[in-house]
Amino acid sequence: MIMSQKSIKMNLVMNMIVTILNVIFPLITFPYVSRVLGPTGTGAVSYAASIVSYFSIFALLGVQTYGIKACAEVRGDKEALTKRVQEIMILLLCSTMLSYFALFVVIKRGMIHAFYEHIVYIYAVGIILQVIGMEWLYKALEEYRYIAVRSIMIKTVSIVLMFFLIREKQDYPMYAVINVFADGGAQILNFLFSFKHIKIKRYQDYHFKVHTGPLMIFFLTNVVHLVYTNLDIIMLEHMKGTYQVGIYNMALRIENILLSMVTALGVVVLPQLSVAIKEKRYDDFQKLNKKALNYTVAIALFFIAIFEIVAPECVNILGGTEYEESTLLFRILLFTLIMAGAANISGLQILIPLGKEKQFLLSVAGGALVDFVMNLIFIERLGNKATAFSTVTAELVVLLLQLWFMKRNGMPMPRLSVKPLFLAVLCFLTVGFVKKIVPIPNPVFACIVFGTIYGLMWLAMANLIKEEITLEIQRTVLNKLGVRKKNG
Repeated sequence: MIMSQKSIKMNLVMNMIVTILNVIFPLITFPYVSRVLGPTGTGAVSYAASIVSYFSIFALLGVQTYGIKACAEVRGDKEALTKRVQEIMILLLCSTMLSYFALFVVIKRGMIHAFYEHIVYIYAVGIILQVIGMEWLYKALEEYRYIAVRSIMIKTVSIVLMFFLIREKQDYPMYAVINVFADGGAQILNFLFSFKHIKIKRYQDYHFKVHTGPLMIFFLTNVVHLVYTNLDIIMLEHMKGTYQVGIYNMALRIENILLSMVTALGVVVLPQLSVAIKEKRYDDFQKLNKKALNYTVAIALFFIAIFEIVAPECVNILGGTEYEESTLLFRILLFTLIMAGAANISGLQILIPLGKEKQFLLSVAGGALVDFVMNLIFIERLGNKATAFSTVTAELVVLLLQLWFMKRNGMPMPRLSVKPLFLAVLCFLTVGFVKKIVPIPNPVFACIVFGTIYGLMWLAMANLIKEEITLEIQRTVLNKLGVRKKNG
């Protein structure tokens, strides 16, 4: 039987809390840290973190997604779950040893400046912590309440440590230690509590081959995605310089915050979809995907319309007036919310549970190729605008390829409700007009006022035209507050 919508909504709320925490943590700490440590200290830590991230990708292979799918399929059988977790963990420990060996060789051959070595070693500890943390196991078991509570505790402690222990410029190694703890502390707790869900037992008949193929495909997908997301910046810097990169990066950072919230639903429903496919409950699979798609698209349209209106104010608040040019780029990148949100459904929630990991990889590779070619052709003439357009186009290509693969597999895209689109257009035109005739100079106050008007109008019109997603969220909130509408 498919999981109740109340559980899905609760898991979504908990996952969004974790997502928002991951966004808020650097927003709170970085302004303080950057002033104390200065560009040299923060630069050293950022550089070391970026180097270790590449080795971390190899160590983890593609387990962040595959582990959820694989464990969800056997989560009702503790014996089978234990064995599957052990099989995956043995493979990860092997890849981790190879990753550490490669990192050690890189350091000893002087490929990393001696100034950064001790910071690299600190961040390297985080690799093994991510491996033993088994975050994918908890997501497969849908332990989102535990993940959220654990994240709040660790992030709060990390913030306190940051303000108490980072006092002078030479404290940058401690900054690296706290950053590793902010993530690694949660992974240690995961490891300790994992024995509630799996047994301490050794098996004689491990089956590794069944995991190696999918893990390598997810690993290659992560590599391709990393390359083409970083390629934008590299090509833009090479062809137009660091100023245009800085302007583009500000727009991209804001867009990524919104995108993480739009796609938060995908990982929540993946375990249920994997179980539905294994048990051949195709009707449940279709119903859940339809619900997830409509939720995702409604949230994406809600964000696109309001942030198109207050884009200048958002850029001003986060970057100041010197980033004014980022506004247009941010408005372009906002359309990735709908493309990537829908692709999150077609890829993560349909192709992967169906076992079509290779097709998922091909779709991402297709987007990467288009992104590279468009940047190569247009950056020289259009600069960072070309990079923004290329990103949106690449996400569209990924989505179209996934829709094509779905059709080939006899799995049509679930139907969309047009009511959220109607609401987005109506609220955008109305609030946009109000903003033009009643301008507010203060960017923070403007965001609050126009955001409030927009939200209230959306809610009122949703009740008027009976838009299901908004009404369902409204009912959930009212029930949590102990308020129930009569006859509702």
